[in-house]
Amino acid sequence: YSIILTNRLNMHDLIYGAASAVGVSPDTCGGHISIPGVAVKGWMPRPDFILWDYGPCDNSAQAGEFLMSLFGVPGYFIDRPYRFVDEEIRYYVKQYKELIDILEELTQQPIDWEKVKERMKLAAEMAGVRKEFIELRHATPSPASVGVGINHFLIGGLIAGSTQEGLDYYRLIRDEWSNLVKQGKGYAHEKYRLMFVGLPDLYVDAFDNWMQLEHGISVVSGPTINFREDWEPDFTRTLESLARSYRVHI
Repeated sequence: YSIILTNRLNMHDLIYGAASAVGVSPDTCGGHISIPGVAVKGWMPRPDFILWDYGPCDNSAQAGEFLMSLFGVPGYFIDRPYRFVDEEIRYYVKQYKELIDILEELTQQPIDWEKVKERMKLAAEMAGVRKEFIELRHATPSPASVGVGINHFLIGGLIAGSTQEGLDYYRLIRDEWSNLVKQGKGYAHEKYRLMFVGLPDLYVDAFDNWMQLEHGISVVSGPTINFREDWEPDFTRTLESLARSYRVHI
């Protein structure tokens, strides 16, 4: 939400300025400048609880602490493991159990395991469809715009992840690209194929689109648009299965 406000509505000066005024360094990841900036501007509803994890940017680990302090609410940081080994999966599961205890006490409601299973099924199906349209992206010419990589990361991965709406959105991308590939059509006249080594440059997406339309670049690989392993939920070990799903989601 914060990144969309900043970039899609071109509010960089307002939001980055607000973040800078409370001491956020301009060297910080663009997404983590947007979050405190939007909060300070008063454009973020006051939450009851802050939940965040360790993402691709180092400063993710402290992103939630600022919001906890600003709003005066409790929170929990999930230290997502770096390696995909059994010991770290157990560490990840232990944190899920701690989080569940905290939320059940806070809400005075038990966790709805049937709803958890329903969302895990949707997440697995989304991962499969995502893998299909990423494969389509590799066609020559590519049916994908540069900007769509960050769009499906934001919409499908962060905003509508594990929902029917997110699944419908992913299917829409897959079907649209499939039709373009069958017709031998691309988003733009392609001259160069690029790979993003890091996350897309969220703050200058207009430059990327200009490079694609005017100079024929096509981005076909990167952190938000590469393959993940297949994942099938295992409800005999629900939390462990959920922990292992991080390999198929950004």
